[in-house]
Amino acid sequence: MKKILPLLVFLLLLSCQKELAATSENINAVFDTQDFSIRYVILENEEHRMSFMNNVMAYFGPEETIRKELSYDEAILINTFVQDRFQNRNQTAAKTDQLIIYNDTKKVVFETAAFEKEFETLLQQLDIPYVSAKKK
Repeated sequence: MKKILPLLVFLLLLSCQKELAATSENINAVFDTQDFSIRYVILENEEHRMSFMNNVMAYFGPEETIRKELSYDEAILINTFVQDRFQNRNQTAAKTDQLIIYNDTKKVVFETAAFEKEFETLLQQLDIPYVSAKKK
């Protein structure tokens, strides 16, 4: 019973999550909670996730989880990356990637031009090793 209860609570929280339109206001509403996650979906088969609580980030990559306290400059780097992807969401491209920004109650999903190289650069700037799931 102890193992089932957390699963039921998690499923209940997911069912309460409302998907919102991809607008800057909705994204900022999620960011304002200071307890949110960003899922980076690259070519539909590779996922990386960053979860944030206050000024601490947990990065969940294909091979490892890294926790670190974020500096102001690092937070700006992540925010700029998301903003650039959001601004490029309406450009048509053969390959599209997806960003999912969510917390317990809200979720914003949008597709954008492929960003694997830019994401790799972002992780390097954050001093996080980039490992493609395709290399596994």
